[in-house]
Amino acid sequence: MDKYTKAVLTVVALSVLALPVKAEEKIWFCEIKQNYGVGVEHGIAGLGLDRFTMKVTTANIQFGDGGFAPNMSFPMIGFDSLEDWYAGHEPVIRFRFLNGYLSHVSQSAESVLLYLASCEDF
Repeated sequence: MDKYTKAVLTVVALSVLALPVKAEEKIWFCEIKQNYGVGVEHGIAGLGLDRFTMKVTTANIQFGDGGFAPNMSFPMIGFDSLEDWYAGHEPVIRFRFLNGYLSHVSQSAESVLLYLASCEDF
């Protein structure tokens, strides 16, 4: 192999090694199984069920078009893996995910909303 071929191969190899590594992420398809609101004026009320997607990274969760937080993003609060994390804006909005199940709680001075969803790989 001549010196020019070696030089070209070296440049190609270094270019491949220098490519950015894709961040750890996963897309989940979720279906809300239970959804309730508790309010000062209306008491306990069952709310609608829905489906949605969410992309999870080590930095945040990004919801798709459906669900109750369409196209919204929330920062990670704690991240152990793509199957074990919690995110939101403490203390009023919180998402907890573990092994394919997502729980969500949000609160105001007059109400608390919560849902439970099961999720699968998209």
